[in-house]
Amino acid sequence: MSFEPQGYVSFDTALSAHGILDDLVHVIRIATAGSDRSMLVPELGLVEWISIPEAFLFGDREGSAFDFPGMRVAEPEKALCDLLFLSETRGFAPPVHALRLDDLDTVKLRRYAHVMDLDLTVLRPGA
Repeated sequence: MSFEPQGYVSFDTALSAHGILDDLVHVIRIATAGSDRSMLVPELGLVEWISIPEAFLFGDREGSAFDFPGMRVAEPEKALCDLLFLSETRGFAPPVHALRLDDLDTVKLRRYAHVMDLDLTVLRPGA
């Protein structure tokens, strides 16, 4: 089986690459309209495809020469929304304690969250 991204790098993987998430991430997570699956890919390691609705596959751009060359990568605001969607639909808490939110474009974040019907109050400590 050949490696075909079929989506874009997102979730905690993209947040870590963008410097928004302090936690170390040891897997490449890809947002896809396909089904959930995982695979060990030579030279990349563990890759997980995580299914989200096709209408939510937006907000990505080309990876850089340093981070995911030849692949699409979620913008930081979209990666955060994807992670919030995943945590909401699969029942786990987002890693709010490890997020650096100061450099995000708050207008873009609110716009993406609105499209995905997400509650951003979970990002506020004590909310």
